[in-house]
Amino acid sequence: MGKEETPLDIEEMKDLEQESLDLDESINPPITMPLETASVVESEEEISPKKRTQITWQNKIKQKTISFLKNPWNLGFLVVLFLGIAIRLKYFNMESIWNDAAVHLWYAIKVTKEPLFIFSRDYLLGDHVVPQTITAVYYLFTKNVFLAGKLMALTYSVIGIIFMYLLGTEIKNKKFGLIATILFTFNHLFWFYGVRPLADAPLTVMVVLIIYSVVKLEKTKSLFWGITTGAVFLLSMATKQQAIVFLFAYLIYLVLTKKFLLLKNPVLISYAGPLGLIVLVSLIFKSNFLVKAIMRVVTLAGSKDGFLYAYNHLVWIFGGKLLILVVVGILLILLFKKKEFYFSIILFLTYGIYLELGVNTVEDRIVMPLLSAGLLLVTFALFEISSYISIISKNKKF
Repeated sequence: MGKEETPLDIEEMKDLEQESLDLDESINPPITMPLETASVVESEEEISPKKRTQITWQNKIKQKTISFLKNPWNLGFLVVLFLGIAIRLKYFNMESIWNDAAVHLWYAIKVTKEPLFIFSRDYLLGDHVVPQTITAVYYLFTKNVFLAGKLMALTYSVIGIIFMYLLGTEIKNKKFGLIATILFTFNHLFWFYGVRPLADAPLTVMVVLIIYSVVKLEKTKSLFWGITTGAVFLLSMATKQQAIVFLFAYLIYLVLTKKFLLLKNPVLISYAGPLGLIVLVSLIFKSNFLVKAIMRVVTLAGSKDGFLYAYNHLVWIFGGKLLILVVVGILLILLFKKKEFYFSIILFLTYGIYLELGVNTVEDRIVMPLLSAGLLLVTFALFEISSYISIISKNKKF
């Protein structure tokens, strides 16, 4: 039989339990929360989902900014960007005006005084629609139309420099993008016209945006970039009507390299949208821009200036050495079948042939849009040549 527990034994067990509890508290004291900390935790719990989303986005932007600045190629790009702006500002006060620039500056003033003028035939068909509209916006704040025109051109220049870096990075890498950006930013002609109230430097920038949009469309095959590509073509034609040749070059490119995608989205949207709007505008204003551009080539309007008249401007724009690299770049791209550069080649050749055959009295600023596509070809040639030199030098060491 078991031994019965006495009241004394029960009391001893209670004492032992209490002693063990005291020992636990001494080893692991209870966690106490200060009043301030408790209120912080409580306030964090009360943060709304909208506020949390805002904080998350702020953190993401902060992290991306830090990551961007840690990359040496990005820092190099920022140096080029600020130098490009500084150089243009240095000659910002130099006064110069062209006959056509005077007309578009006056349109910019007039649309601020008569807003409905923006829907008139003279405004919409008089070329330079987007540049003179941006000029009008700047004029509202500056009340100086010459300053407003220069700010418009400078805005386009900054956009062009940024997107040339993005384009080079998208095609190959950041090193490629930086080299292309340097060549683009400090080109003497783009530098000169980059602060003039004309549409030629803006059109040169639009070529960069067109190529960038096409590259993104081919990489992502998304509806967004199909719509964006079509919109960029439309903005280019609203910048200067001769940009319709770029759309024609795009159609040639699609027929030669992407004919199986011609009737499929998003490629269909990228060219059908602009073509549809051209037809609509032609019906409304009874003026077909595409037919006019084709007829200029058919009638050989550019032959009046003599053979290779536009080519002579290319030598002036690129310089002899860079123009040789353009040719080398084209040959290497075709040899190695670098398809990401095919559109740049077709655009360069199509616009060059159009200028040679279809434009009478060619000026350097009209030829300047070739700079954007041409410098991509130059950069590719430099990359390939440097890689061969590197391989040869390594072999000699061994």
